[in-house]
Amino acid sequence: MKFFPEKQTVSRRVMRSVQMAVLLALGVLVGGTIAYAIGSGVAVESREMAASADGDAAPALPGAARAAWFDTGSERLMATRRAVPAAVVAEERPKIVIIIDDIGMNRRAFDRLVLLPEPMTFSILPYAADAQLYADLARRTGHDVMLHLPMAPAGADGPSSAGPDTLRLADSPAELRRKLALNLAKFSGYSGINNHMGSGLTADPFRMEIVLERIERDGVYFIDSVTSGATAVEAAAGQTGMAYIHRDVFLDSDYEEVTEETVAAQLRLLESVARSKGYAIGIGHPYDSTVTALQDWAATAGARGFEVITASALVEWLETPVKEEAEPARAIVRLR
Repeated sequence: MKFFPEKQTVSRRVMRSVQMAVLLALGVLVGGTIAYAIGSGVAVESREMAASADGDAAPALPGAARAAWFDTGSERLMATRRAVPAAVVAEERPKIVIIIDDIGMNRRAFDRLVLLPEPMTFSILPYAADAQLYADLARRTGHDVMLHLPMAPAGADGPSSAGPDTLRLADSPAELRRKLALNLAKFSGYSGINNHMGSGLTADPFRMEIVLERIERDGVYFIDSVTSGATAVEAAAGQTGMAYIHRDVFLDSDYEEVTEETVAAQLRLLESVARSKGYAIGIGHPYDSTVTALQDWAATAGARGFEVITASALVEWLETPVKEEAEPARAIVRLR
């Protein structure tokens, strides 16, 4: 029997309507996913990572989609951000280094940070799903890259107390070296390392000596974040022959209390330290208040007589011989 549309039963009409609605919904979902993957200006945060400080998180995307996403963002950022010239350190101006820890958790904050008019140093978590992409984009936009090495905090020496492959006090020397090698191989392009947490491990001179020996062999510098007043990094550095470089000021150590005003006050303290000893290292995090305060500060730091440089540029400057001295001497004495 030939079927005529006008003679459809009510049930068939309903079924057809439902089928069309399902197909429409699927089309919207697929189209939205594609647009989401290729659009620019959207924060990339992998599902495997913890929620960012402001509570936002995004689902993970396939590797190819993430790469295209970052490339799109990179081209956009490079087109709008003033190019940062190669570091030329002026001897007479106080120098300031700003290290931003915990990179890899919050793409939106990172996008704002790479647009700052002064060179920043980004310390990237090795377990971030997009660690290499963050490192590549940071370097392409004129910034410096460090590896944010997970170390056990005091009183919390669990296997993942600071993230996957945390360096622990309970680790044997062989296990410590094995996990250190795993972390160091997570991404490339970094010039230095600082500790992520680590108030427990950095207080152990024996284990820190193991860590610094490997880092020195790789030709990479280490900056002590000073997460503990009992840090033994200076003693371990002395045993290995490495220069001891450390953080001077935390810009936002108390997340619960951080505001633009508190960060601005810490930046003023950082400037005071820089005037006193010739340079200063500040560490902050990708919090909204910190980023906003840094935007205001970076726009006028040069006019106030400061030279904002990367951590790598500072290390190079510290290792440059002091011209005024009669005998060739390394300017590393500035660290004292």
